[in-house]
Amino acid sequence: MKPLKVLDAIVILAGATIVAACASTPETPAQEFTGTMSSGCAPHDAPSTVLDLKASSGEATVSFNLWPSGGIVPPATAEFDAERPLGQATFCNSAGTCTPATRGRVSVESDESGVRGEWSIGLADGSSYKGTFRAQWLAIQALCG
Repeated sequence: MKPLKVLDAIVILAGATIVAACASTPETPAQEFTGTMSSGCAPHDAPSTVLDLKASSGEATVSFNLWPSGGIVPPATAEFDAERPLGQATFCNSAGTCTPATRGRVSVESDESGVRGEWSIGLADGSSYKGTFRAQWLAIQALCG
């Protein structure tokens, strides 16, 4: 191989490594959470579904307020981000520092003791978190508007 081609190959390999490193975002492995699911009110006073979860091990918590047009009737999936403002979430780490999510996804299914499902969120700093959950459905009707 000619010296120039070796140098070109090294530059291409270094560039690909930098792109791969920048494209990946840190993600915490899925944890198990437990909590409650109930009716609530969206920031614009529409009916919503509130999901409050606490890590089964540790002190982390995550709270969702979701208001998709069809509501949340299991089985259901709700997603939100800047282009689809159909919900919001806040993640609090074990140190008690809470951060709003910029995007999120919650999938819910009914089970014998309430609901279960999976969730994932992304934060403004590029980190993301995910988990599985079991929640008790609280039959409380919030009065909105």
